[in-house]
Amino acid sequence: MNQVRKIPGRSDTAAQAAPDPVARLIAAGEYEAALNILLPLIAHDPQDRALIDHTATCYWNIGAPDAAIQLMQILADMAPDDTQVLGKLGAMALSVGDRDGATDAFTRLLGKKPRNAAALATLNRLTPFARDSRQAKALRDLTRARRVPDADRALAFNALGRIDAAHGDTARAFRNFARAKAVAKPPYPAEAIDTLVARQRAVYDPGQWPLPDQSGTTPRLVFIVGLPRSGTTLAEAILSRHQKTRSIGESPALQQVLTDVRRAALRKSGAATAGAEDAWNWFTTLAPEDLDTHRKAFFRNARIPDSAGDLTVINKLPLNAFDLGFARCLLPDARFVFMLRHPLDTGLSCFSTLFSDRQGFSHSLTRIGHLTRAAYASLDDYRAKLGAELRLQSYRALVEKPDSQVRALVAHAGLDWDPACLSPEAAAGAVRTASVLQVRESINRKGLDTWRGYEAELGPLIESLGGQSWLDEWEELDRAAAAGPSLPDVPC
Repeated sequence: MNQVRKIPGRSDTAAQAAPDPVARLIAAGEYEAALNILLPLIAHDPQDRALIDHTATCYWNIGAPDAAIQLMQILADMAPDDTQVLGKLGAMALSVGDRDGATDAFTRLLGKKPRNAAALATLNRLTPFARDSRQAKALRDLTRARRVPDADRALAFNALGRIDAAHGDTARAFRNFARAKAVAKPPYPAEAIDTLVARQRAVYDPGQWPLPDQSGTTPRLVFIVGLPRSGTTLAEAILSRHQKTRSIGESPALQQVLTDVRRAALRKSGAATAGAEDAWNWFTTLAPEDLDTHRKAFFRNARIPDSAGDLTVINKLPLNAFDLGFARCLLPDARFVFMLRHPLDTGLSCFSTLFSDRQGFSHSLTRIGHLTRAAYASLDDYRAKLGAELRLQSYRALVEKPDSQVRALVAHAGLDWDPACLSPEAAAGAVRTASVLQVRESINRKGLDTWRGYEAELGPLIESLGGQSWLDEWEELDRAAAAGPSLPDVPC
């Protein structure tokens, strides 16, 4: 008989055990294998809440959100007082665009815990609270209360900023966004990023690596990159509507393989440890044939059958922008899309967003400016070296002239035209990024020029970018990207 253990993170005490192999498989990300064990068990005991919870988790992670939500709804009916179940159900509903379902779950959660910061913040995003509402008061109380976890305090400040912004008080909104970021300030490796880009520009030469023709033998990858909050989720949703595509979202598969490749390069060179200056050593250390193994690892980590040669796979992880050279070596027929959104809009959005993984760069305007400059310096180099495989996609042009821009984007991905791509809001599946609400709307101009209401507060960002002259150069680049393939130099 299998030993059992308590499920971590669950608050109730009844029926909280699951077979050890299941827990190990879920922890390792082997969700299909875990389901093979769970389904017979749950058929034998359909009232076991632990089994239902595990099964829902597995379905969610293999891309079957409807089955996962149905199971979580059953679990919420069985355990109506379990706030963790309600929170999980609400988050799932929000991810698939079910605003009513998310609102219901988080409202029920607040009925049990009126000062739950996550529920208050999410409901406020769905429909901003009035400044004099009891929910806004609860948020203010959270910012002042003792023994409130840092994460909850930051959520409360951020939600208050969104309330102020909805009421047109941008100065007060910005102060609350700043307070949210100041609660905890993760490190930001500015020097390492500068070294990474400098090494890229000095070392990477695509002409040194033979690029075997893999057309039709493995899936084609389209990497959508750029600064966070630059429109990458919108571009992903557009291409995901095509009948011959599949998205792996913000899969870390490329980064996982790159880490292994760098370790292999260190072993070959005999170095004991790696630093930022060694980030590109693999390029001169590894032989092209070594990448065959790593290519297979990429498809395995991304859960893509490498035999599906007629499939186009979308990988949307913004800061893959720094590693397009590696992606090109690993996947010779890959295509790349770099999203151009006004740096002040992107910067403001990053500063006013609480990322789930606490992106260190987003905690100050100066850091945001530094990362932006570094990303464009990297882009300047890649544009010269990747040529037509890299498309600069203007966010402004995409939302102002969607018909022509979506057609050009689809063509760049190597796909025939599919009119469904003009309706990204109808994309099925879960959205697991900060753009979860925006992407459920039809293509629109709401994200343009939001920075103008905050211009006085954005001084440090403007300065760290290089002042108005740098922004003027960026706008010239954006206009040229919208017009066609002939582009001026990238500001860097």
